[in-house]
Amino acid sequence: MKAKIAILVLFVMALSTPISSNEITDESFNGTWCGKWDGIYEFCLIISSLDKHAEYKWKEHPNGKFKKASKNILRKNINTIKLENILLVLSEDNIDDAHVIGVFKVRSRLAKVEKQK
Repeated sequence: MKAKIAILVLFVMALSTPISSNEITDESFNGTWCGKWDGIYEFCLIISSLDKHAEYKWKEHPNGKFKKASKNILRKNINTIKLENILLVLSEDNIDDAHVIGVFKVRSRLAKVEKQK
């Protein structure tokens, strides 16, 4: 129940402030986005173009090794892309920050990610 409420709150926050379409382009999503699912499990999304696949690497255990997969990308709206079971929502305040929702087999997970420089 808490996870469903958190997902709903995240979407409301992401959609509550209008974003100028001039500020966010396809290229705004390009880069390496890293964070931790639920503040525990490290992961990164590497996006070079919305026309290509994204690389997804993650750890299933805090001290584990990274696993890798490729994800198809679909732009959902001005500030959101879908990478199969993962949604990345760019922040209205800083397009180098984003919130991510991962819908996995056992449970959904949340994370704040930053674009690596």
